[in-house]
Amino acid sequence: PDLAAALTAGTWSDRILGQSTTVNIPINTTFIMAGNRIRFSKDMMRRNVPIYMNAATPNPSSDRTEDFYKHPMLHDWVIEHRATLVWACHVMIKAWVQNGNGMQAGSAMLQSFNSYSRVMSGILDTAGITGFLANRDAYMEERGDEAATGANLINRVWEKCGEDEKTTNDWLDACAPTGGSALSAFGGSGKEVNIDPSLELHFITSTTRNGALQQLAKYVGHELQGGTYITDCGAEVTLTRRRVHNQWKYQLKREPRWKRVGR
Repeated sequence: PDLAAALTAGTWSDRILGQSTTVNIPINTTFIMAGNRIRFSKDMMRRNVPIYMNAATPNPSSDRTEDFYKHPMLHDWVIEHRATLVWACHVMIKAWVQNGNGMQAGSAMLQSFNSYSRVMSGILDTAGITGFLANRDAYMEERGDEAATGANLINRVWEKCGEDEKTTNDWLDACAPTGGSALSAFGGSGKEVNIDPSLELHFITSTTRNGALQQLAKYVGHELQGGTYITDCGAEVTLTRRRVHNQWKYQLKREPRWKRVGR
């Protein structure tokens, strides 16, 4: 949540460690992350500009010889040619400015980052470089199945528990097959877990109750906590959690009607 807030906020307010002084720091940072198949929450995904790199080989660090690369010593080359690279960027920006600082019709717009997407789309369009943000639809669709999984879980818990505050154990019991007994479906820590297959909770792979509880708590905390959802019956609910006596408690709170109408 803190990183997500930092990505969209203009300033960050916080207390200096060891002092009672609060400071407001402007955020002028570009955050860059690299990794293999990094999984983000839905709130983080909408804040990302994905860049996919396909090396077309299982082990690019060892499968290719030095003569494959145009600049084998890339870091050294960038440092040596830094002035030329900066000059080239300035030329692209100046061309965009002289062209009217605009965007071509149909250029992609990244919500919450309107200025960024307008400037970057304009610079790249002017330079004849297409495809900026063109992969975001496919990127967001990757969460399609996961979004359905979260919706299934929220709907089941809302149906079984309503607005009552419940533990991870209660949530897991709510996932028992419809018409079955939660007690018979979920035994002790060493017994197999039986989850309603219609929920499609693929993130639970453990066959023991303790393992399933850990996976459920991790999923709810990372993927669902703090989100607002529309249930099948039309209720708009927000998921909150708090730590009580060394265990998590979750609650689905229905949004007040006046708040929904006022949006």
